[in-house]
Amino acid sequence: TTLGFSGPNVLGVLGKPRYDRLDVEVEGALSLGSRSIYELNRMKRPGEELGASPKIIVGGQHAAYRFTIFTAMGYVTSVRTLEPTDDRRFDAVFDLLWFDYDPNDPNRFAQALTGPTVFDLSTRFPLMIEGGRVDDTPAGRVFVTESCARQFLWIEFDRQFANLMNGAIPR
Repeated sequence: TTLGFSGPNVLGVLGKPRYDRLDVEVEGALSLGSRSIYELNRMKRPGEELGASPKIIVGGQHAAYRFTIFTAMGYVTSVRTLEPTDDRRFDAVFDLLWFDYDPNDPNRFAQALTGPTVFDLSTRFPLMIEGGRVDDTPAGRVFVTESCARQFLWIEFDRQFANLMNGAIPR
């Protein structure tokens, strides 16, 4: 039960938000070893799709999708905006992590996962995917959820991920 408050006064019980179902499929395993991430990034050419990298396929025709990875240390979220003609297939390495292997300019989303891959008891994290839109408000840009996957996907890294993000070539 969620209660709404205004100062010390209880306004009442808030209802659960109802979102449409977002269908999600995965091609390949969402187990991202540092060596395979390094090799995929080393072989990647602009505009090229690499078959070895796992893909996340989402349903719906939303203008944006939000990916949230939950860790024991908190959560990391990333919003991808799309054009209506864009493919709804996200490459788990290049689209989800927006990974570009450059130790001098590390990706913030991927960089935020370095602590959890070292300190959490497990390097397997739940991944929530939502479809929606991005609205401009006086407070800034806000993601508005319209649909949500009904269950988490699980994404796994190895303990060497932090070393990779800090420029080490994995063994």
